[in-house]
Amino acid sequence: MNIIQLVIFAHILSAIALFVTWALEYKLILGIQNSLNTEPGNKVSLEMKLITRSSMLSMITALATGMGLMVRFSGPMPWTVMAMVSLLLIIIIGLSFKKMARLRMRRLALVNGTGNNKSRKDGIRYLIPSIRLRIAIGVGIIALMVLKPMDLSTAVLIVLLFLIIGGLWSLPVLKRS
Repeated sequence: MNIIQLVIFAHILSAIALFVTWALEYKLILGIQNSLNTEPGNKVSLEMKLITRSSMLSMITALATGMGLMVRFSGPMPWTVMAMVSLLLIIIIGLSFKKMARLRMRRLALVNGTGNNKSRKDGIRYLIPSIRLRIAIGVGIIALMVLKPMDLSTAVLIVLLFLIIGGLWSLPVLKRS
């Protein structure tokens, strides 16, 4: 086994790990939202931190190995550039929705009283569109890797298509917020 095979293995493994962490995050968020016990508690908070850290490690590994493979084999082709842009978009979406959820929980806690469980569940609702958008963009990256469009407009169109799909998937949750 040579270094290129190890990099490809790390790239594929990190992509799989990323989807696994998203599935775990989605399951945990839905569990919190649908639970009769509205108090997320320390155990759930610890699980979310572990999932988030694993997700970020997978994201960084996929980004680094993807960039390495791009430099080694193809250079900045339109599909590889859009895959990198998509990974950065996933990071931005994840961080911004988590910040919106925290702000919403704080604002509702101030209005309804500190420690209000309804405010926590309402804030957690912002995390569902985040994970749905990230999953859709991740599937879009897979489409880019399979289709390998050589023109930038097609690569951008693929990313936009999956971003729209993720947005439509997230719309019912956002309307309830």
